[in-house]
Amino acid sequence: MKKILIFIFIYSLVTVSCTERMDLDKDLGDGFPKIAVVEAFISTDTMEHVVKLSWSKRLDNAEAPPKITGADVKISGNGNEVILTEKEPGYYYT
Repeated sequence: MKKILIFIFIYSLVTVSCTERMDLDKDLGDGFPKIAVVEAFISTDTMEHVVKLSWSKRLDNAEAPPKITGADVKISGNGNEVILTEKEPGYYYT
């Protein structure tokens, strides 16, 4: 019986949480920082690899994040360096 009461007590602690409404415009303000976002999967396979670059965006913004264009993108390692070429806005290919 004691084990069941302890289990119920721990379960109630885990399942009960506090929530607070957050007003994104007021709490984050207009000065939301733009941070570069890099999406890539690079492997040793002999295939064309792609690196996607974009800027971060606010959570309440439903639009697609703005792409980063005109960047110099390089992959380096083990004494090798590969320069990527931008084929479409924000997408850089080996």
